[in-house]
Amino acid sequence: MKQAELAARVGLSRTSITNVECGRQALSLHQLVEFAFALGVEPTDLMPAVNEVREKRDQIYSTELLELVSKLKHRTS
Repeated sequence: MKQAELAARVGLSRTSITNVECGRQALSLHQLVEFAFALGVEPTDLMPAVNEVREKRDQIYSTELLELVSKLKHRTS
């Protein structure tokens, strides 16, 4: 399915579809359900596995923690 067709089915612009695909725009729960309906799949099929979410979260926290420690080191130097 082309982005323009999906956009028409869910009531968003094609640009919004691009942004969703690239992770620049989040979906609300009702939009997730609309996407699933438009694509003929279950909403859970569009969601990442729990372990993927945890791994990404841990990577983000690790990066943020390292940046914070680095900033603190520079303050005390």
